[in-house]
Amino acid sequence: MDRQRPRVPVLSPAALALLLCGGTAPAAAALFFPPEYLSVPGEQVLAMVAADFDGANGPDLALVSYQADSLTVLLNNGLGVLGAPASYATGIGPTSLTCADLSGDGLLDLAVVGWDDRLRLFLGQGAGLFAPGADYPTGDNPWKLVAADFNGDGLADLACSNLGGAPGQVSVYINQGGGAFSVEQVPTLSGQRGLAVGDFEGDGDLDLALAVYAMDQLALHFGDGSGHFGPAVAHATADKPYDIAASDLDGNGRPDLLLIHKDAQRQIWALPGLGGGLFGTPLVWNADRDMDQLLLADLDADRDQDLLVTCSGAGSVGVLLRPNDGVWAPPFFEAGGSGAYAPAAADFDNDGDLDLAVSSYWTNQLARLTNSTFVTPVAVADFAAEPGSAQVALRWLVESGAEPAFRVEVAPAGGGLTRSLEGEEVSGGRWRALDESPALLAGGRFIYRLFGRDPGEDWRELRSLAVELPPTLSTLLPPWPNPASPEARVTFLLTAPGRVSLTICDPQGRRLRALTDAVLPAGPQDFVWDGRDEAGRPLASGVYLAVLKTAGFTQSRRVVLIR
Repeated sequence: MDRQRPRVPVLSPAALALLLCGGTAPAAAALFFPPEYLSVPGEQVLAMVAADFDGANGPDLALVSYQADSLTVLLNNGLGVLGAPASYATGIGPTSLTCADLSGDGLLDLAVVGWDDRLRLFLGQGAGLFAPGADYPTGDNPWKLVAADFNGDGLADLACSNLGGAPGQVSVYINQGGGAFSVEQVPTLSGQRGLAVGDFEGDGDLDLALAVYAMDQLALHFGDGSGHFGPAVAHATADKPYDIAASDLDGNGRPDLLLIHKDAQRQIWALPGLGGGLFGTPLVWNADRDMDQLLLADLDADRDQDLLVTCSGAGSVGVLLRPNDGVWAPPFFEAGGSGAYAPAAADFDNDGDLDLAVSSYWTNQLARLTNSTFVTPVAVADFAAEPGSAQVALRWLVESGAEPAFRVEVAPAGGGLTRSLEGEEVSGGRWRALDESPALLAGGRFIYRLFGRDPGEDWRELRSLAVELPPTLSTLLPPWPNPASPEARVTFLLTAPGRVSLTICDPQGRRLRALTDAVLPAGPQDFVWDGRDEAGRPLASGVYLAVLKTAGFTQSRRVVLIR
């Protein structure tokens, strides 16, 4: 076939270094324990995605079965055990899915494309449940679906490659808010499979890269930042480019591309990004077996991305570990289960390294490959929340770890400021953290994520949970100074106008002094108690209570009086 040459035929000195290799790679230490198997509804699982769908116990798994016309969600128990499957009808022949907060409610949603040329939304309802949403047209035979913010408005958009159709189209879906999308079919080369997103021009706008299987081409579409994409710019590839991924593999701030081919040599290409939409001469590794999908992830926990490929014909996964000097050694292959096809990487067992789930193209067996990198990480149990009056107490129990430290991050479920809470040990491996932020007064759904580490390690998310709080009309702050000698300021915050009663009582609850009993506006309120009773008589030294009453709500704070 007569081909175009790459746009920049000279290799940049800062480009990737990938060792050329033919035949079987030298033996390497196994990265994963032998596969364990789980039955799932339907065969020909063509795509999977791992994410925390229920806001608890770490990453869960979602997959689509082309044979069963279904979407299946499996929730994690926090120890790497995936529970009973929950399945949803998808339409004919689902081929790909992705997850993102598509409706803007703070919950993860799923989008699925299928052989009936439709994109369907499944909107997260919380607790790992989903409800069918809107559906939209795709091009002919949609193949790979991705989510990204193409117009910079903070909402997740979608793009999908299409294997069929002449001329070809790549489908772009711009989020209009609330789970509604506008659709544009962008003309491109026919017969695309893989799709990747990155800022290949270096102008701050996301672009598209397509592996055009039917024409042996790489097609680039440069975005203008508004959700629109320019015409295809083509690069020649080896025969039958099948999947593609984008990442800055050499650390120069420019995204590079990785391609796998189904040609006779089973080539992996590494295309170093040069900026301006240009790429250097490809570096090539010749595999010894057919490859189906690729995945970039930090598989050996050394803070850089490694390459994993699935090989359904050989029932294996191939791993290229990227060392810190930028030189890629030859890959090694491990058992990935019969018909190993679609991979998903996540820390399913919450031990600090990425595990794998690999689907089977031929059976309904899902292979679980547990990473062997870490053995004794920090682990906790019984992470629980106790909501109170304008506060949330968090508690957990340490199961393992040499000298663990903990912190809790909290943010509104719909997005917003993330706050950090320090953990403190109570006794016997029991820890706690207390959230008393005024942000809780407005109520709503808050996500708490527990992070832990041993000395010298990075912070790692261990558990997460969601807390639903009702709005709080008022909150009473600690009086100050305390002890009072004899005056003390009593301050509280109203989130809405209302009638308020603030009194000083003895420990038995008998009222001694009224500081206010009136309708007050929203906002901070400040009163001074002079240490006297209602008749103006000085009260004796001792312990008293400042009691605040609003509609259906009572709070109190201790005040120590010293004379």
